[in-house]
Amino acid sequence: MSAAAAAVASRRRRQHVLIAALAGAGATDAAHARTLEELGVRDVTHALRQLREREVVRLAGPGRYWVDMTAWQALQQRRKRLLLVVGFIAFVIGLLASGGLAAWLPRLAH
Repeated sequence: MSAAAAAVASRRRRQHVLIAALAGAGATDAAHARTLEELGVRDVTHALRQLREREVVRLAGPGRYWVDMTAWQALQQRRKRLLLVVGFIAFVIGLLASGGLAAWLPRLAH
């Protein structure tokens, strides 16, 4: 695994930890918001900032957060679609590099 891939995996893991902690504590609306101390999570400052920018984790009051599960699910779906597109592009590039696409295309013309 490359360093970049490891960094992405680490960031996603911390995001999942934060979301699981919020959802597990019932902090799924402003009325049930929790502090990070109440959740017992550490080292999630960067993940918190990223998720707040995407409006997945919301601020209910000073230091009190809650997770918008609809926004979280939408973010997960966007990530899956992006992964699918990147995978397809990598597949096509692999076919082009191996010459496999050139051998396959003439068959479609007939």
